[in-house]
Amino acid sequence: MELYGIRIDLNALIEIDKVLSVQLKDLENTLYEMAGMKFNINSPSKTAEILQTICDSSELKKTKTGQVSTAEPHVADLAPKYPFVAYLHNYRKLNKIITTYVYSLPKYVDARTNKIHPTFSQLISGTGRLNCTEPNLQNLPIRSDAGREVRRAIVPSAAGYSILSVDYNQIELRLLAALSEDRVMVETFRSGKDIHTTTASRVFHVDESAVTKDMRAKAKGVNFGIAYGIIPWGLATQIRISQKEAKQIIDAYFEEFSSVKKYLERSINESRERGFTKTKYGRIRYIEGIDSKNGTTRKIAERVAVNAPIQGLAADIIKEAMVSIHRYIVDHNLQSRLILQVHDELVFDAADDELHLLAREVIKIMEMKSDLLVPLKVNVTVGKNWLEQTEYEL
Repeated sequence: MELYGIRIDLNALIEIDKVLSVQLKDLENTLYEMAGMKFNINSPSKTAEILQTICDSSELKKTKTGQVSTAEPHVADLAPKYPFVAYLHNYRKLNKIITTYVYSLPKYVDARTNKIHPTFSQLISGTGRLNCTEPNLQNLPIRSDAGREVRRAIVPSAAGYSILSVDYNQIELRLLAALSEDRVMVETFRSGKDIHTTTASRVFHVDESAVTKDMRAKAKGVNFGIAYGIIPWGLATQIRISQKEAKQIIDAYFEEFSSVKKYLERSINESRERGFTKTKYGRIRYIEGIDSKNGTTRKIAERVAVNAPIQGLAADIIKEAMVSIHRYIVDHNLQSRLILQVHDELVFDAADDELHLLAREVIKIMEMKSDLLVPLKVNVTVGKNWLEQTEYEL
């Protein structure tokens, strides 16, 4: 991946810059209008002054020096309640995308290859996932329109090629089902049913046909949060409900999926006993602070102990798949290449006349884990850039 590189459409970046810069200017003017004056939005001290006039003082956090905090986590917490802070939060996110990607990506283009050649490290992430740097394409936000827009600039290496993306479907939830051996989860994935609908049906005690969009959304929040040791406050913040309701949902979840609760408790207890977690295939991650007298430190360590075996197993699986896919490409003398791995997704610079052959083999390799209780599934999309893609059907 490092040697082959990734082609960037610089003209597309210029157009993206024009669109996003207009959006940033609009946010800037809105902030000036709401504040009643112009101020340096990027100045923590100036921003802190305005927060003091807009927000309830009891909700403002202080830094060690006694100043009002304008740190991103604090701003994100205040955003749902105060429109000014919401616009500030959006301004910061958009500005970061522009400076980190739109302005920076051209600087990484190698003059000899006209591509960027990121560095992939295996020794940075504690879970074993590859870590992409210079530039980091793995942290490109995909939940925001602006973040997704940058993907438009990731293009095939030449005419007659396409960007093929193959993404594991809900792999961490599937692995949680396999590791916990929860009967309901395992059966849901084996039968191809929607796990969020099943969870909502169980948690809210209604028939699956009676599950509403709201119920499913709440179930989805708890499903994805469980593997990260989610707490009522976290779930409440994430799906915007009261902490009381969040606690009721989590309690109901563990009552219905008791095998999951036992598995999570076992993961924490084993980590506390031996000082590390271990994935199904033997990857070890040492856990610091799991016996700490400091409650916050201990809770963080427990969340790591819960998630590391799941996320680490996902990393093991996709790395094993990458090796097998590369071997297949070389052995069959294909022109297509694997160019990027982003968490649970593999991205290919695929020759159009090899698409069918490559996609079929990649699906076969990525889904072929017969030693798991549940099937692994992938979503496959293709297009002339990394953004504008359509589902690829064999």
